Amino acid sequence: MSESEAKKEQHEETDRIIQYKKDKFVDCITKGLDQHVGVNFRKEILNGTNEILQETDELVLAQLTGKIMDRLDKLIVDPLTRKNLLLGCTCPFPQDRIDFLRSKYHEFDKDIAKLLHFMIHDDPRYYEKPVLEGNTIKMRKNPRNPEAYAIAETLLEKRKAYCFCPLVWATEDSISETYCYCSSGWYKTLWEGILETSVDIEVISSVIQGDDYCDFLIHLPEK
Repeated sequence: MSESEAKKEQHEETDRIIQYKKDKFVDCITKGLDQHVGVNFRKEILNGTNEILQETDELVLAQLTGKIMDRLDKLIVDPLTRKNLLLGCTCPFPQDRIDFLRSKYHEFDKDIAKLLHFMIHDDPRYYEKPVLEGNTIKMRKNPRNPEAYAIAETLLEKRKAYCFCPLVWATEDSISETYCYCSSGWYKTLWEGILETSVDIEVISSVIQGDDYCDFLIHLPEK
């Protein structure tokens, strides 16, 4: 894949994320709150967010999402509940990519080390470098804009250059780390699709919280 093709694909992915956030995110949060904490908590957490419509611009949507995250942190003290809620609202990983990498996984006789080697060295559409450490895979997300990230000096500049979520770079407001569970669900969807079994995922570091990188740890099922 050429550099221009890669950039085009990245722009298309950004457009898909924006559309998903506009169309699905609050509806997903609503269903998740009903499932995990009940209607009363849901009404309090989503109070005043009815104005999120398909035509809402990114800044308004980002600010309202930030308010939802703050209320989640305040009213839902259990971090696992917040995690499960946001994992269910992640942007969908492209199914054709999952199907392709699952086929490679089976082609390599379910050898994860061989699959990771292929992803890093031979898959032109995969641009990260996952590392297998025992029974875990460490994922470090690449910056969305490497050139801008390399010269960024402030936390806000780093955040806007690094994160792929349009809602993160649409606002200058602080954002709760709870929101990063949504991003972690991207990897959870990928690896559960490849392995055809559930995996647990952990946020290790986050640029929006002042870290230099966004790192995730995928805990593989015991063999």
